[in-house]
Amino acid sequence: MARKIVVTIPKGGAGKTTTAVNLATALQLLGQKTLLVDLDPGADATLSVGLNADELPYNINHLFTTRHVQPEEVITATSFGLDIMPGHRSLGDTEAGMQPSQIGILRSLIGPIEDQYDVIVIDTPNSKGYLPIVALAVANDVVIPLQAQFLAFEKLAGLLKKIDEVKQGLNDGIRVDGILPVMIRVRTNMSNAVVQQAKALYPHLVYPIQVNDSTKHSEATTAGVPIVIYEPGQQGSLAYMKLAERFN
Repeated sequence: MARKIVVTIPKGGAGKTTTAVNLATALQLLGQKTLLVDLDPGADATLSVGLNADELPYNINHLFTTRHVQPEEVITATSFGLDIMPGHRSLGDTEAGMQPSQIGILRSLIGPIEDQYDVIVIDTPNSKGYLPIVALAVANDVVIPLQAQFLAFEKLAGLLKKIDEVKQGLNDGIRVDGILPVMIRVRTNMSNAVVQQAKALYPHLVYPIQVNDSTKHSEATTAGVPIVIYEPGQQGSLAYMKLAERFN
């Protein structure tokens, strides 16, 4: 059964998609058969690997809404060998209509193909709806990207509480693997202060790894190629490879 890693924090623009895409790709480069699940209606992970969900016959929302579509039909191979279940904006409408009884739906949707993969990495939306909980309900591990800003830092306590609630009720196998400082501006006091405060409050959770801010990340996204492939020697690439090695 595949190890399922959920990348989440309830803040937009905080590095979730970049982390999910590069972690999944790095694991694939390390020899792990990996599936990336784009559970975000924004479909940013899908775009980041060079795919346009509107041009694909199926996306993950078909699994939520259409009985005759099978998981194998949704999975799409990228140009660099990583498999993805593409996201789509229609998933937002599906989330709006979801009921509490559907929180466990992802387990049944990915269950039939789990044995084909070593790892499944799930990108989550910045949403107050059910999709982040749907992801946490199947997770073995949670990776929390921490943007080096106080607004992102303030989300940590609430997220950790939510994960603990999921552990108590929906998924007793879930654990927080760690907090990854991302988008670090190394010469600014704010970045350093946020990272130090996180280390002080969560000393056993903050990874000894960080991803510095760089225009190379935007370049890689525009090119539709994860930075671990786009520029392997870049600081962020090396950091994501180190993160992947923890799960290898």
